[in-house]
Amino acid sequence: MAGNESLVAYTRVAGAAIYLSVGQRTVRELIHNGQIPAYRIGKKTILLKYSDLDAFMATKKETRKSQLDKIVDEILEELVGKRGRGNRNTLKLVPQRKFRQ
Repeated sequence: MAGNESLVAYTRVAGAAIYLSVGQRTVRELIHNGQIPAYRIGKKTILLKYSDLDAFMATKKETRKSQLDKIVDEILEELVGKRGRGNRNTLKLVPQRKFRQ
């Protein structure tokens, strides 16, 4: 190995599943769908780069955050719209009862 090459850390499907906190089947589906690049070594061994797994997690996190932001915006818009119209179906905040412990 030449001195200017950098080491790349690889893992197998089982390791990737643990790293991503999903099942091995899910990892195989992500590979099959092209969402995570993988490298086949021989007939059975599949290797994945940790850097590719990190990039996948970052993408998923941003997607999830944008979806949640959109849902929250829709809910707030609906609530503000209902209050402004004065419908009978307006949201009323009721204080919760305190229970004895």
